[in-house]
Amino acid sequence: MTTNPKDIDEFLFGNGGRLEDYFIRLTPVSETLCYTNEAGREFYLPISDDALADAAIRRLKDLGVRIVSIRV
Repeated sequence: MTTNPKDIDEFLFGNGGRLEDYFIRLTPVSETLCYTNEAGREFYLPISDDALADAAIRRLKDLGVRIVSIRV
């Protein structure tokens, strides 16, 4: 998959996902893309392609996604 914005939007929102379903969890050592399902459960969204993961996180940040900061 390419990392152009249209492809990233298709990846994130093509199956009905909404911006409010996603959030980014920040810790002192990581930045993880997460989502909340219809039942309210939170999950990590592992993406094996580093370029795609970085592009998805950047795109969500540009759109104003919720960022949860966890201090350890």
